[in-house]
Amino acid sequence: MTYDEILETVRAFWPARVVLTAVELGVADALDGKALTAAEAALALKTDTRATELLLDALVALGLATKSGGRYTDSAAARACLAASSPTCGAAGLRHQAHLWRSWSALTEVVRTGRPPGREAERPVGEYHDFVRAMYDFAWDRAQLLAKALDLAGARRMLDLGGGPGSYAIACCQLNPGLRAVVFDRPPALDVARDIVARHGAGGQVSLQAGDFLTDDIGTGYDLVLVSQILHSFDDAQCRAILGKAARALVPGGRVVVQEFLLDEGRTSPVPAALFAINMLVNTERGRTYTGGEVAGWLAAAGLPRIERLPFPGPGAVLVAWS
Repeated sequence: MTYDEILETVRAFWPARVVLTAVELGVADALDGKALTAAEAALALKTDTRATELLLDALVALGLATKSGGRYTDSAAARACLAASSPTCGAAGLRHQAHLWRSWSALTEVVRTGRPPGREAERPVGEYHDFVRAMYDFAWDRAQLLAKALDLAGARRMLDLGGGPGSYAIACCQLNPGLRAVVFDRPPALDVARDIVARHGAGGQVSLQAGDFLTDDIGTGYDLVLVSQILHSFDDAQCRAILGKAARALVPGGRVVVQEFLLDEGRTSPVPAALFAINMLVNTERGRTYTGGEVAGWLAAAGLPRIERLPFPGPGAVLVAWS
């Protein structure tokens, strides 16, 4: 890798910061089909006119706005993806990335001390809601693929452990009318899940249960317990405890399904999983990404020796373990 290539990698944050600032300020909502001068946009955004003009010009350069006769309009992509008026708005996911920016900026000090800059419990409710909505935006298409891959014909009860917005529970129930699912998570997550379940008309099949799966009873009698993208927030002992609790919640012949960003056994690839370990380093007290061998070992220790890895597209890998 040459110096110029390294420099290009380092400078990759420039366009990202421009887009995140535009999202935090609500530029797409201010434009939203209008044609505004920089001064008019600054007035709507309550920002400095000169700085707003430079930001808008950068957004034009990046393809998120157009400029004609000194007036700016959002691009079709920005209107569809970033404006609150759009049914396909994904601004919550980008606001979540902006929240992550702050913790990633502390990486040097985190590596020195081994501790993240703030505790998860101190995250403002609004930021947490952005996180849960982002998880829905990121997971919905994948949830439908996983629901098909799992073949839940005949399954009656499902537990989506730490299920956040309920994406996977909803997708599984939509494909299987006889299935009933419980989304188990903390109350702030369920605040968002409640709206998403209602939007999909899934309230007859999907119920919400508030609790802490580390300390609270999660119930029993489930044909399937889904543990999707939660192990990376915890240390080895906590992961073993979570999977042990999931295994005990199964009926005979039931399944625990784990979806995670799994590392290879050398812990250096794939790249997304290695970088996600850093995301956990700066955002959690004990989290990291794990290898497939580690997760399979925890499942076997929980009394689920029959384990298979689904041939499923990335970025997450899927392990299925039977009781």
